[in-house]
Amino acid sequence: MKLSKLPSKNVNECIEYPGICKNGGTCENLCGDYRCHCTEGNQGTHCDGDVDECYQNPSRCNNGECQNFYGGFLCSCHTGFTGVLCDTDVDECDLKPCSNNGSCVNTLGSFHCNCVDSWDGPLCEHDLCNTKATKLVFAVDTSFSSTGEIFHKQLQYITDVVSRITISDVKFKVAVISFGSKAKVAIDFDSYTNKAELLDQVNKMPFMNGTTNIPTACSEIQKVIELTSWRSQFVFLFTDGMPNSLSDAVNSETVKDAPLDKWANFRGPRPDEDKSMVTFEKMKAEADKVIKEKNDKLKESDDWKKSQEMQGKWIDTIKRQQEAVMKKK
Repeated sequence: MKLSKLPSKNVNECIEYPGICKNGGTCENLCGDYRCHCTEGNQGTHCDGDVDECYQNPSRCNNGECQNFYGGFLCSCHTGFTGVLCDTDVDECDLKPCSNNGSCVNTLGSFHCNCVDSWDGPLCEHDLCNTKATKLVFAVDTSFSSTGEIFHKQLQYITDVVSRITISDVKFKVAVISFGSKAKVAIDFDSYTNKAELLDQVNKMPFMNGTTNIPTACSEIQKVIELTSWRSQFVFLFTDGMPNSLSDAVNSETVKDAPLDKWANFRGPRPDEDKSMVTFEKMKAEADKVIKEKNDKLKESDDWKKSQEMQGKWIDTIKRQQEAVMKKK
């Protein structure tokens, strides 16, 4: 509330009422009046009102969250940023986070490690050489709807994986299946002798064309998968999501509950966990997310109960085959 002023005499309110301007504000005497000049973060006639800087400028904290308090504000920075306004990138590479001779690359708000051969993981902490003999099977969708860029992305994915592993009988062996309306083994485990030959065959992958027949691809996969307790086996099945019918898509999902490791990974039973899984953990997470979204939609359909019955029969068949193999040993 304004102080009353005498009309006959100019009163210097700044002297008469010391501290009339609150929170560090300075008083300016005027003719018949006065004015308070407030410090940053305060407002009002006597500077006793708080300014909500976060409300005034929601993006004040560039890479953080703004928290208002009386007379000011505070920025809580997101991981990877620092500074009063969270506008300074933290160079995580200064802490040398990459192990085993990996090189660190700083990025805005984060970093990544470029690992040397035989090492993998976010910090190059996983030894790829310390693995069991592992077989990888890639099923590539070469139907007419997967032409061009989609087809080449699948081949690039395989190339990226192969380039980071050691190809040998005691490390990693790779097979590739091409499927459209029909399916065939395009690259067998024994059709190459080294990584260069394998990559050359990947680049020359045949195109099957036709519609996306996932059950046919799964049948071909079962032909190359061994039921064994000592060898790790993973299957990566690529598809553009356009099968012949909804029933085909539902029924083919039975592969994800086989006695292997998640929907895209087939392997025989084994007593302990294999470190080779670490190499593909990120890829599997992406695949699992896609499958979960599909499953959520499929569960709403009339075909779901039927697929569950078929799924149970398929799993029982696989278990009986495994038991028969183990008895022979």
